[in-house]
Amino acid sequence: MAPRKIIWTPQCLSNLEQIAEYIAQDAPLTASKLVEHFLQSIERLPLFPYMGRVVPEIGKSNIRELISKNYRILYEVKEFSLDLLGIVHSRQQLDTSKFIKSDQGDLSQGDR
Repeated sequence: MAPRKIIWTPQCLSNLEQIAEYIAQDAPLTASKLVEHFLQSIERLPLFPYMGRVVPEIGKSNIRELISKNYRILYEVKEFSLDLLGIVHSRQQLDTSKFIKSDQGDLSQGDR
C-alpha cells in the first residue's frame, strides 16, 4: 500500500498558527523550533500511521495522537489519507464535542 497523504484541516492549521504566534511574542526562536519539531513528527506519519496512540477521550482506533513536546497532535487514519485534526496543549482538556460523525461514518471536525 502506498503511504497515505497528509491532509491539514483548517482547525489544525489554525491551532499551529495560534501556538506559534503566542510563543513568538516572547521567544521567536523557540516558536520556530517548536513548529519544526511538530513538522518532523508529522512527516513520519505516512510510513507509520498507527505509531500514535488512540485518543483516550474518543476511544476510536482510527483517531490517534502523537505527543510532541507538551502538545497532542490529533489525526484521523483514513484509507488513503491522514487528516490532521488539531494540536492542543497536553494540559488542556480535550473538547471532544468538536468531533462529530460525518455522513461517511468517520469522525470529522465540525467546521470542515
